[in-house]
Amino acid sequence: MADLGLRSPLSVQFDWTGDRYRHQVDCSGSLGSQSVSWCYQSVDRSDGKVGAFTATDDWPTSPVLQQLSMESIQGMPTLMGVGCCGTSHFSVSVQFRSWGDSLVLWFDWACRLSQDLGSTSDVSSSVPLGSTYERRGGEGFPGVV
Repeated sequence: MADLGLRSPLSVQFDWTGDRYRHQVDCSGSLGSQSVSWCYQSVDRSDGKVGAFTATDDWPTSPVLQQLSMESIQGMPTLMGVGCCGTSHFSVSVQFRSWGDSLVLWFDWACRLSQDLGSTSDVSSSVPLGSTYERRGGEGFPGVV
């Protein structure tokens, strides 16, 4: 398990599952005058469910991370991660940043492709780079990520 070690109403946690890390973003506390508690967990279809992908697929439902390290960047604790799946190589940095009067979680994802997405057999060229999340209960936060 890895996390940033800071607490605000938001937190992020990475847990090793199978051959990669999954992450979840939690919120509990109050945002303005509203009391909130929710959790979003990254979706990883390597679990054998419908839509499952394998280690050789180029484009999983969420970026694959196999190594994590904690670094200090500009004086802020920063979680750095890298991994690969098929011909795609992923990296991320996660840190708390100030945004006005708030402390926010900032994810900076990147993906390097060895071939054009349009040339792969399992995706179309319109597939976006991103994470897929599943809401794990809670109230007070509208919308779907």
